[in-house]
Order: sequence, then C-alpha cells, then structure tokens
Amino acid sequence: MRRKAFDELLQAFCAQLNSEAIRLTPRSANATMQKHRLRALGGGRKARLLEPLDKLFFILFYFKCYPTFDVAGLLFDLHRSRAHRWMLRLQLLLEKALGRKMADA
Repeated sequence: MRRKAFDELLQAFCAQLNSEAIRLTPRSANATMQKHRLRALGGGRKARLLEPLDKLFFILFYFKCYPTFDVAGLLFDLHRSRAHRWMLRLQLLLEKALGRKMADA
C-alpha cells in the first residue's frame, strides 16, 4: 500500500474511531443505570496503541501477514490476549472504514 492510499484510509479510519468513541461515552441516557465506576475516567492502564496511525498499521499488518497473536504481541509490545482483543475491535472499524467485510469469523 502506498503512503497516499494509507493516508486516505487513515482519514476514514479516524472518522470511524471517533464515532465509536462518541458512542461509548458514559454521558448517554443509560448512564444513570450503569454501575458505579471504581476508577475515574482515564484511570487504569494506558493503551499501547495510542494513535490512530498505530491502530491502523496494526490491523493492516495483521491482515497482510496473519501472524499468531504471540508474534503480533511481540512485535507491538502487547500480551497475546491483548493483541487478539485489538484485532477484534479494530477489524470492525476497518470494515466500516472500507465499507466491506475483511474476513469471516
């Protein structure tokens, strides 16, 4: 993939990422029915894949090479279970950004 195509896909991917972040904010109508938070917003462990660029690169790398989650975790400094969770979450966002399904589950 060339840099220009990557940058164009990154814009669509960022839009999907932002729409998911807005959808998951606790300020929804059901916020009063949610359990009391043990940690404040922003508390807890920080994600290893912070930037949208890193997230897009991770999921594109995964679909290009199909590494085991052990290998993906080693390359991206993640535990294998976290690599699996990132793949599941980012696959849906990539599919929405592209407008087509990437793989059958």
